[in-house]
Amino acid sequence: FCLLGASAQCQIVIDLSPSGVQTIGAGQTISFSGTLTNTGGDLFVNGDQLLITPTAGFTFDDTPLLTAGPLFPLAGGSSYTGELFSITAPSGIVNGPFAGSLTLFGGADTFTTDPIGEASFRLNAVPEPGPISLLAGSAVAAAGLMLRRRRR
Repeated sequence: FCLLGASAQCQIVIDLSPSGVQTIGAGQTISFSGTLTNTGGDLFVNGDQLLITPTAGFTFDDTPLLTAGPLFPLAGGSSYTGELFSITAPSGIVNGPFAGSLTLFGGADTFTTDPIGEASFRLNAVPEPGPISLLAGSAVAAAGLMLRRRRR
């Protein structure tokens, strides 16, 4: 993604936590923290982009990343550790895997928006129990009531 010939190279290594595939249910939120390590010269982090494929109505909150004071600028060789962003699944989420990515943009000043770091993450969506599950649960409860009345 970051090109060696571009005006800024990928200089920030992003280590996300939690790592691995994360399970998310309908309406649930997962917060990601992590460590950003600057392997180059002083950099300003001027923006970010969060993507999930396939797009399915997820919402993102990157406020913790954008308001992290130590990131302006992140000195060469230094690190920042803290909350980065959160993702909330829509109420009608479908079952399946989703691939996500975080890209940081910035550079040597507050106006540069070159890609300076990227990390990926994976989500496994688990939808709410469907009507069939609710119907099956109701049938079991009704059968239990009938059995209890017979025993009296």
